[in-house]
Parts: sequence; structure tokens; C-alpha cells
Amino acid sequence: MTNHMAKFLTSFMVPGMRLSVQKNLCAVTSLQCRYASTDRKPKTGILMLNMGGPETVADVEGFLTRLFSDKDLMQLPVQSRLAPAIAKRRTPKIQEQYSKIGGGSPIKKWTEIQGQGMVDILDKISPETAPHKYYIGFRYVHPLTEEAIDSMEKYIYYCFLNVIEHSMYLTLVMMGQLNVVNRGDPYPAEVGATVNRVMEALGNTHSYRLVWQSKLGLNIRRAPAMNDSQTFINALADVVKNHLDSNLACSKQMILRCPLCTNPTCGKAKEFFASQQELLDNLQPLSQKKVKARS
Repeated sequence: MTNHMAKFLTSFMVPGMRLSVQKNLCAVTSLQCRYASTDRKPKTGILMLNMGGPETVADVEGFLTRLFSDKDLMQLPVQSRLAPAIAKRRTPKIQEQYSKIGGGSPIKKWTEIQGQGMVDILDKISPETAPHKYYIGFRYVHPLTEEAIDSMEKYIYYCFLNVIEHSMYLTLVMMGQLNVVNRGDPYPAEVGATVNRVMEALGNTHSYRLVWQSKLGLNIRRAPAMNDSQTFINALADVVKNHLDSNLACSKQMILRCPLCTNPTCGKAKEFFASQQELLDNLQPLSQKKVKARS
């Protein structure tokens, strides 16, 4: 299962939990992994996926090489040769930029803090699936998604994949192309709906305007990232607990495709996740019996 899971999961480019909380709350899936040992009590693993960032300046070239080699992100002529060349040329400038913020991306540090806080809460509010352990899977830097899956498959009985879907909108706006948005990518509408519901919850007491970080225009002062916010960490734990209780392999949003989607990898990934419901139904009684036997 490892190679197939890695292939499908790495088809997702993940913009970042702090930037796409609304996708985090709806695009989740559960998969059953093989039981590593008959005398080892079940555990629940939570895989936290993200694009990742170079942790040190020495990691920058590898990060850029994987990024420019990603055909789901961009397609270049003779990409296997051109991508490393572009990465090598851009590395000094990007290293300089990371040096200005402490010498690397803090995304791994914050994900570790969020993950540990989340599983600590889950062990208390969901003892039937405890102990819980988080795993980090990055697309462009270590720990890579396939490495995380290998670790999970060795030790974890019940896997929860915390998937934040890749939006083609974010990619193509940064590249100056809007054809996918015009074709019907739902991301702008989903973000707008999320903002609208937040403002409704606040009683519409403040005027607001939705702007995009990756587009030129209005200069704004960004609100602080939630990073180690206890409210955000509580929300992560709540998402996992609710989904585990639902006994659903994946949410309805997870298997939806963008209108007129032409990405074959995306289609295969959606089919894969949708097919896991039967597997989950077949294995669920076994896990329930183990829980009852322990109690």
C-alpha cells in the first residue's frame, strides 16, 4: 500500500495549514493501514501534509529543484534538465531571503507544535483511539510524504490523513495565469463563503474586503498567523475527532473535482480515496472488537 498511497498523496500540493484552514476543515480522509503486530495495541496516526519549506539555507536548492520539477505545478520543456538549472540559478537569491528571517522556513517547527498540541488533546477527548501520533509529510523537503507514510505503515493501525487540497487557483495566479479559475476552480468561491460566514458569526460589525496575497493591488497589514494559537490547535483536534466518529473514509468535498478538470492525476487520486469506504467498512468491526476487548 505504501507506494500507491505515496503516489496519490504526493499528487496534492499543499499551500499551508495557516493559509487554508477552510480547506482543512472539509477535506479529510481516513484509511486503514496494515496492523504491524498482533500484540501491539492500535494507535491512530495523523498525517499532516504541507508543501514545506527549506529548514536551512543549505536546503534551498533541493527545495527549488523539487518545486520546479513538479509537473502538477508547472510544465516546462525538457523539465528534468531545466528544473535543476533554474533552481541552481535562483538558489543564492532565495538563500539571501531566508537568511533575513532566521536562516530558513519555520513551517516544520510550527507544524510540530501544532501536531503535538493536537495529539495531546486527542488522547484526552478520544481515549478509544488513543494513543495518537502525528506525522509530517512535505512535498518538496524532508520529511517527504512518502517517508512519513513508510513510518506510519510500520506502526499505525488506524490512519487519519489531514489533507489540505492543492488549489490550482493559487498556483496559476502566482504564475500569472487565470485560465483554470475561469474554467471553474471553486477555491475563490469557497474562500469567499468562509469569510462571509465568519463575518456573520461576528454580527457583521466590521466592514471587510477579500484580497489575495498573490495578487497586486491593495496594500494591507496581515493579521498575525495562528501558528501556536490554542484556538487553532483545538480546532485541529476537533476536526480529527469528528471525522473519526463519522466512520467515513473521506468527506464529500474530498472527492469533488473542479469543473472541467483536465488533470488525470487528480482524477485517479479522487477515485482512490473514494474507494476506501468499502475497505473501512470491512475493517471497522475488527477495530471495534479490539476497543471493546480492552475496555
